[in-house]
Parts: sequence; structure tokens; C-alpha cells
Amino acid sequence: MIGQQIGIDHLAPLAITVLEANPLASGRMFEGALMENLVRIDETWWIAHPAEERRLVAIIDRIGRATSVL
Repeated sequence: MIGQQIGIDHLAPLAITVLEANPLASGRMFEGALMENLVRIDETWWIAHPAEERRLVAIIDRIGRATSVL
């Protein structure tokens, strides 16, 4: 539903919580699909929800740090 931009106000915060525990969560699709759908949410939503944006950026930073060590 996130990929279809449905229920974003309710689903995005829940999805971010899932990603905080498992950044590569699939959302019943392929590995990383949940993250992919979140980053495709329209920019205006993120502007209106800065706390959620900060949480997502922190997850992305954590992934970046982990992959730079490899």
C-alpha cells in the first residue's frame, strides 16, 4: 500500500519502526522493498513529517556505515 501511496500517514511510521529493527525488511516482496517504497514517498509528505524523515535518514546512515566497513 505504501508503494501505491495509500494510507501513508498511518503506514509510513509503522514501516519505519520495522526498518529500525531490520533495514532490509521485505514487506512481503523482495529484500529491501519496504525501504524502496518509503524513499519513493512524495517529498511533500516528508516535509510535513520531519520526525519520520529523521528516523529514515538515520536508518539509511546506519546502512551506509555498515556497508562502508565491508
